Amino acid sequence: ESGGITLGSRYTGNFGGTSSATPLVAGVAALMLSANPDLRAAEVKTILQLTADKIQDTLPDHNGNNRGTYDQKGHSEWFGYGKVNAAKAVKEATKRSEGVRKP
Repeated sequence: ESGGITLGSRYTGNFGGTSSATPLVAGVAALMLSANPDLRAAEVKTILQLTADKIQDTLPDHNGNNRGTYDQKGHSEWFGYGKVNAAKAVKEATKRSEGVRKP
């Protein structure tokens, strides 16, 4: 084994960070667009930001910085907007389909 990769195999035992978050969030965006195909990219982004579950970590880092806290816009230096919540995001996308925009 070397760095999370089992030698002689075709898979990794370590799949985290942005490498796993990106396809996960893309899948949630696809579910949202399936529920409401009229959403624009900016709306998908906003819904994902607003419906993310906040990760609670108020302990300062080794330099005394509280990067695990969220600002007024709901953003954290460490956790972005939080952990994606597919159920809440799709529910919000569905709600917005009730007032479908006309081109």
